[in-house]
Amino acid sequence: MGAEVIKVERLGGEETRYHGPWVRKQSAYWVQYNTGKKSLSIDMRKDEAKEILSSLIKVSDVLVQNFRPGTIENMGFGYDVLKELNPRMIMVNVSAFGQFGPYRENIGYDPIGQTMSGITMVTGEEGDPPILTGVPIIDRMTALHAAIGTLTALHERELSGEGQSIDVCLADTGYGMTEIPITAYHGTKQAPKRGRTGAPPGGTYPCKGGNVL
Repeated sequence: MGAEVIKVERLGGEETRYHGPWVRKQSAYWVQYNTGKKSLSIDMRKDEAKEILSSLIKVSDVLVQNFRPGTIENMGFGYDVLKELNPRMIMVNVSAFGQFGPYRENIGYDPIGQTMSGITMVTGEEGDPPILTGVPIIDRMTALHAAIGTLTALHERELSGEGQSIDVCLADTGYGMTEIPITAYHGTKQAPKRGRTGAPPGGTYPCKGGNVL
């Protein structure tokens, strides 16, 4: 979309640089999600690194961070500090369970988001154990939510001239995707059934030429 993106990493690079599969001696995982980005490795324990990050914040539009809630504040870069450096700054906070609430300090990743939101219990057939989806759908959808929130904040900033802090989390993404099973459970106190919907034309049907979805 034309943005200049600078990924700030720890010294040696962040861990997905070393995730397989490998293509031409590069992590295919890393290339998939970081093509076109610039990168910078700094040690945030050093004052010089903090000065570098401060200088970037002053000339940037958006900062996206996915530390556990409270961590970036302890580093000295909470939203109040960002506003002092750049009143138009938009801060996007991505976490497992949000910046507030009883689970805020818990870390998490896609399988935890799927499990806590009930996706693993509505996937598969009756009698199956909890099943993850074939792709990390919570990670992907949370990224989309973060992008949508960022674009909305950028538009609002054009009207108000001010930035804002955005809270995006894996759990909210999962709950949004299971809104019908959750609502049905609260209304009926019965767990949703897994498997085929039983409501044609939805479903998978074995036919002479193979399965039809």
